[in-house]
Amino acid sequence: MDLLSKPRKKHEFITELKNQGIGIIGDESDNVNYFDKTITLPLVGSMATVEDKQKWEKRLEELGLKRLKLIIRQGDDSKILKEVQNLQDLYAQNQKIISSRDETIKEKEDRIRLLENELNRFYKNTIPFKEVSEEARINYEDLKAMSYYDEITTNFDRIDSISVFAVQWNEKAKKKTIEEQEQKLKHWLKKRLDLDTLEIIRK
Repeated sequence: MDLLSKPRKKHEFITELKNQGIGIIGDESDNVNYFDKTITLPLVGSMATVEDKQKWEKRLEELGLKRLKLIIRQGDDSKILKEVQNLQDLYAQNQKIISSRDETIKEKEDRIRLLENELNRFYKNTIPFKEVSEEARINYEDLKAMSYYDEITTNFDRIDSISVFAVQWNEKAKKKTIEEQEQKLKHWLKKRLDLDTLEIIRK
């Protein structure tokens, strides 16, 4: 049976996790990508462990969703954690304000949805740099260092943003080897981070 024919199973999976106290941003429409056959869990609060992911993947198999790829998005850098904490604090403050006012249920839901969307947008635009850099170090043995930033440029008619990775290679590696590894790294990063364009520069 095709994955598109099992929307209730996907919803059941997300609902189960939320009922267990897992902080998941968004609802089924935000978390499930039917085209790519992925289910993304943007998490807030406690960090998910490797054991958690294995347990959740097993649960997907039990629900007949084995072909569905599970993607977990969570803050794994101090900068990311700080940003998420700020958003969570804002969320909590607004919850207190909402509770103290005589507002309709719809007004309360609209406020909550707005903050959830802000958190969701933050996760979608965040690159899990620590995780990606560790994987890159394993895959490319001549890679000595790597940094990342978003470069924003303008020609005064429009503003463009591109992801830039600055890399440092082992000085003992041959020039041809470095060039080959650089092209492979660029292709891998595009696929790994689902980016249309990115730039690699050498330190």
